[in-house]
Amino acid sequence: MGILEEFPAYEEITKDRMKAALCQVAAINLKKLTGAAVADISIVGAFALRDRNLLRRQIQDIQPHYIVGCGTFEILAWLLELDIDPFNPFEYTVRHGQTGAWVVPFRHPNRANKLTSYEELKARILRKK
Repeated sequence: MGILEEFPAYEEITKDRMKAALCQVAAINLKKLTGAAVADISIVGAFALRDRNLLRRQIQDIQPHYIVGCGTFEILAWLLELDIDPFNPFEYTVRHGQTGAWVVPFRHPNRANKLTSYEELKARILRKK
């Protein structure tokens, strides 16, 4: 909701606004099989490599404005051939050349306090390369 509405104050977010925002969001799993609550990132990467053409086509079809790498930014960097600083790969939000989407390095959102995550995501979105 913050990304879609330019990050209003966290206290202003209502359930209705959140629900409306979620209706405008697409989620793509890099691993196309069910699994446990915690994924082995090397296995996710292997699946992404195997399914890279499908994943790239899905992103192309959706034409997102933002892609938030929820704990998968390392994989997204090679999958989308992002122009990242190899010495500081998580420093900036970078633009994907083919779609023009901003790709945001971020952790999975259920790993921390909601207010803290909201503010950290806001800072990441504003830190563009």
